[in-house]
Amino acid sequence: MKILFSGYHNPNFFTITEYMEGAIRKSGHELIVFDDRKFIFPGRLREKLDFLQSWDIERLNLKLLSLVKKHKPDICILAGANRILPQTAGKIRQQGVKTVMWISDPPKSQAYFEDIYRVICNCDFVFAGGSESFELVSERGYKNIYMLPFACDPQQHMPVELTEKDKKSYVAEVAFMGTVDPGIYPDRVKILEQICDFDLGVWGPGTEQLSKGSPLQNHIRGGQAKPEVWRKIYSAAKVVIATHYRHPKDEMPCYQVSPRVYEALACGAFLITDRQKDIFSLFKDKIHLVTFNDVTELRALIRYYLENEDQRKEIAIQGRDFVINNHTYLHRINYMLDIISRRT
Repeated sequence: MKILFSGYHNPNFFTITEYMEGAIRKSGHELIVFDDRKFIFPGRLREKLDFLQSWDIERLNLKLLSLVKKHKPDICILAGANRILPQTAGKIRQQGVKTVMWISDPPKSQAYFEDIYRVICNCDFVFAGGSESFELVSERGYKNIYMLPFACDPQQHMPVELTEKDKKSYVAEVAFMGTVDPGIYPDRVKILEQICDFDLGVWGPGTEQLSKGSPLQNHIRGGQAKPEVWRKIYSAAKVVIATHYRHPKDEMPCYQVSPRVYEALACGAFLITDRQKDIFSLFKDKIHLVTFNDVTELRALIRYYLENEDQRKEIAIQGRDFVINNHTYLHRINYMLDIISRRT
């Protein structure tokens, strides 16, 4: 089968795009790649001049249509697709190509969702990364929608042996890997600031946005990291913390499980995460990972599991086994293709 995958290729690190593309290749299908953010004009110009944004978006869409016409794929998967125009999806579908939307991001606003939904109306199938998108689309009466959460890539996410140099750079009893910009994740920053009395190491973008008086300043160990660094961070920590995105004004729901959850578990980490709704339909609390409700409970859980190594290690082993056997991107692409073949 010939599959065209449209997504964003971040120049700094792997994203779900590369993982899904790898899974398509592993499943034995021919892959055609399209980068839907390969703009000519930089973002700072497009943000100021609407006509440049419109021109560049139109150019990208024409390029995608040209690629479809040239390669004649059986399936076209649009990941995210907020840069794909509704008429582009419609024209792909008119060529007899099974047109699939994978909603990978939670809706940031009602306007954002409306833009996505206009594309959805021109697709044969829709897959949702989180139950928030599944519910929003289903409420509109769209029937051909299925859940497709994130996953891990065992070739990228795995435990590693640490050198003495690695230990000096990455060992921390408690580790957090992710964005710490208080403008985007205010609740996350507040939580992390209240566990700074532990041996906490924080890696990720957004540190320059922290206030000078933030207690997190003394715990920043690095910025943006690639998988080879994640592996070391997750392998070195006794406890890894994960928290999820919340809309700043609670105007839009977000229930999906962050890719970090799957990645940390696949690296053999013992993970404590906030009680995100979709966590409980995918994992078992205190079997594969541990969940917390507020910072008081988080502090108690950190303290308990630092003192109870055997339980901590048992949960970490069970968590890794579970994601490797049930939640890889190969599982995801095979599920997607099975749905498409059975419903066609």
